[in-house]
Amino acid sequence: MGRLTRRDRWPLLAMQSGAVAAAIGMIGGQLAQAATVGQVVFTTVFAVLFVAAIWLLAKGNAQRLRQAGSARVPEKEPLKLVLVGVAITAIVMWLTAAYGIFIALMTTRAANDWHALGYVGAALCASGATAMLRQARDEWADVHLKAWPAEE
Repeated sequence: MGRLTRRDRWPLLAMQSGAVAAAIGMIGGQLAQAATVGQVVFTTVFAVLFVAAIWLLAKGNAQRLRQAGSARVPEKEPLKLVLVGVAITAIVMWLTAAYGIFIALMTTRAANDWHALGYVGAALCASGATAMLRQARDEWADVHLKAWPAEE
């Protein structure tokens, strides 16, 4: 990601760091609440798959952003409803993270601290994904959509 501008790089870093924080929070929360071995293993497998998927998405988008000209523009239109869904997910995750932080501050259970970290990580990841999709949609629209006709 060395050649990307800050505008291009921050959504990718938000997605990657958020995914790692979410995974650490999920696994740490399970361990702190003394979950069974099966629960910890399931959560670990799920967290590793989640991090891998997010890292691959970020890597693919970084590769697209390194292209120049029309090679950088997505071939298909990034669907508006996908963008709306990811934005709603980001909003809900930030609200959940705020509530998780509130609960973590009000209680002494270590599991609540880990879960709050997981919520913040997932919210950060969803925010980065929203920005990434918005950027791709804007770039596609700049090339493929006609400007609104001006009255003369």
